[in-house]
Amino acid sequence: MPLSLKQTAQPQAPVQPEPANFYEQTLGIHARVFQGAASDPGYLGKDVEADVVLLTNDCLEACFELRSKGISFSQSPSYIEAGLSAVFADPLGRKCMLLEKRDYTEEEEFIGFA
Repeated sequence: MPLSLKQTAQPQAPVQPEPANFYEQTLGIHARVFQGAASDPGYLGKDVEADVVLLTNDCLEACFELRSKGISFSQSPSYIEAGLSAVFADPLGRKCMLLEKRDYTEEEEFIGFA
C-alpha cells in the first residue's frame, strides 16, 4: 500500500513524536516529507477538504490495510469530484484523506456504449 503525501494544510508545522511515529510506522511516510508537501487548499480540487491528503493507487486496498492496523475511518470510501476518497484522523485529530485520483472527464472511452 504505497501512500504519498500530496498536500497538507500545515506543511511547515513540526510533527510531534506521537504523530511522527504514526506517519512513519503505520502509514510508511517519514515526517520530513511534510516539509515538501503542497499547501494550496485548491491544489487537488475544491471538494478535497482535509488537513493531510495521502494519494494512493487503490483507495479500497489502502482502507482495508489501514483498518487492519487499527485505524477507524470517519468517512468510508466514497466518490468525490477528485476521485475515490476516505477520511480518518491522525493522533492529533487532523483530518487525513486517502485519495485515489480519477479523471471523470475522459468520456471518449464510452463512445458507442450508450
